[in-house]
Amino acid sequence: MKQLLEQKGKSKAKKAADMEEIRVELRGTMGGKHHCLIDDDDDEEGDEDMHMYPADMYPDERDEYREAVPVRASKASEWNRDQVAGFMRGKRKIGMGIEPPSLYEIKSKYLETEYKDMEAYVNLQREKCETYRCTIMCDGWTRPTKLSIINFMVYSKGSTFFLKSVDVSDKIKDNKYIYGLLKDVIKEVGEAKVVQIVTNNGSAFVKAGKLLMKKYNMYWTPCVAHCIDLMFEDIDKRDSVAQLIGNDRKITNSIYNHGWLLTKMRQVCGGDIVRPGATRIATNYIALDSLLKKRVDLNKVFISNEWSSHKLSRTEVVHEVERLMFDHQYWEKVEKLVSIYEALYTVLRIVDSEVVLTMPFVYELIRLMKANLDRLKAKEWVKLIIADRWDRTLKHPLHAAGPGVGSNPELLQAVHDVFSKLDPNAEGLCNFGNEIKNGSC
Repeated sequence: MKQLLEQKGKSKAKKAADMEEIRVELRGTMGGKHHCLIDDDDDEEGDEDMHMYPADMYPDERDEYREAVPVRASKASEWNRDQVAGFMRGKRKIGMGIEPPSLYEIKSKYLETEYKDMEAYVNLQREKCETYRCTIMCDGWTRPTKLSIINFMVYSKGSTFFLKSVDVSDKIKDNKYIYGLLKDVIKEVGEAKVVQIVTNNGSAFVKAGKLLMKKYNMYWTPCVAHCIDLMFEDIDKRDSVAQLIGNDRKITNSIYNHGWLLTKMRQVCGGDIVRPGATRIATNYIALDSLLKKRVDLNKVFISNEWSSHKLSRTEVVHEVERLMFDHQYWEKVEKLVSIYEALYTVLRIVDSEVVLTMPFVYELIRLMKANLDRLKAKEWVKLIIADRWDRTLKHPLHAAGPGVGSNPELLQAVHDVFSKLDPNAEGLCNFGNEIKNGSC
């Protein structure tokens, strides 16, 4: 009997330890059993919502708990998809009877633990900045309610952490304000730790970035992905290109506005056509490419007996779509434009990737892009758009001073400029690149 009791005690202790381990693993779990019943203020008729409270919750905390209930309900389904797999693994490990943490435990005990874990992580990243120095990145966005936010992140040696978010809704976001904001962030991180600042290509950010480079031994560079987006935008503004995009939208809108035509298109094409969006410029390329790939199958609809006997074939708008579908000259222009877009889009996908660091390869990627445009015999105005954005905004010594410098004098000069900018007092800098500095320091 004594042995049985000892075994039972050990089993209960192990189960309690395992349950605590699972609770830690499942932070973010919502719901669970509660032991305290209905709020004393609820009436007997049940006109108001009834709430269940954890047994250890104080009465003055119940208002906050009630306010959290709608949020809990709205996010429950999303949470369930993310957490149910882990919960079931824990349940199989321990057995029946496990009770997940309550919302009250999450917002007090586990939230505090999570905060401490995140604080330790951020402090570790700050230590990296001491050794390897860092890049400050800012990203601005505006909600439909006109709430304007600028987020600041810090990158160092393969890791990024969120620094802070600034509400600038009531500010005039000119270059003076942006300059002051960036200067404050540099001071907060530590001037000696910052190598680079990355922003978007807005005129206020460009002017502020150039002012910062005059004041500090650091580089400002624009976002490469945003620069390529702007190349897309400049190409889209060309009248001949805008006409092709307009016809693409006419075709897709006509198909999606008529149920019969949409059904037939999905049957023969095996899916939907990607429609141009209003947010990212590259969606024009994606939409044109999608329609181009489905063109042959889509033409089967317009040569079928069902189409010729359908009343839609006699309407003026859809008749115009049918004419475009068999306009070979139009599709030759679309194919040419898509091939030019693809040269840009390939680089955009690479620099927008989160898998590897791409900054050291920007110079070479742009060179390959230009070579592809030459091979495709792109028109001169396309090359001028690329060259203008590259030379005026994107081209920086940091991009040129990457791998594969070799003996290229321009790239060697870029490496020298980077070292002299970031650490002008470095020992041996005078002897670096004498072959391109005419033997003098």
